[in-house]
Amino acid sequence: MPGSSFFVDKISFYFRKPKPGDIIVFWHNEGTDEAPRWVRYVKRLIATGGQTVQIKDCYVYVNGVPMTDDAFNHPGHPNPERQCYYNSGKMGDQILTVPPGHYFVLGDNSRNSLDGRFWDFPFVCEKDFIGEPFLKVWPPTQIGFMNGYFGSPR
Repeated sequence: MPGSSFFVDKISFYFRKPKPGDIIVFWHNEGTDEAPRWVRYVKRLIATGGQTVQIKDCYVYVNGVPMTDDAFNHPGHPNPERQCYYNSGKMGDQILTVPPGHYFVLGDNSRNSLDGRFWDFPFVCEKDFIGEPFLKVWPPTQIGFMNGYFGSPR
């Protein structure tokens, strides 16, 4: 959520790769090639290199399969059983193939998230990956492990 603070695990991914459903932290260039402006982003990893991704009927499809596990179901959606992902932006409902060495990411707040659906190049390069949030420390009422660490929800 906006305003949350957390610690980021930057070490585990020397031994394992992030997987779809994980929340990741990465650098994104909001500037131009001539005048880059790198900003840290936090988004949900949807697909990795070689996988296809499509958004239609409120579902995200990876390799033609709708993502319905808990990592893709979030509270606050009008249908409390699942999160709706919107196919707005440049992506529409087309099928994208994630290039090798890249990730496709979406924000959980699909209506208001600046993510791969809107970027000129809709993918995150693996080299821009920072890590994965694992311990939320703000707000104080939500202190605890997150993102699957130590049995926490993803």
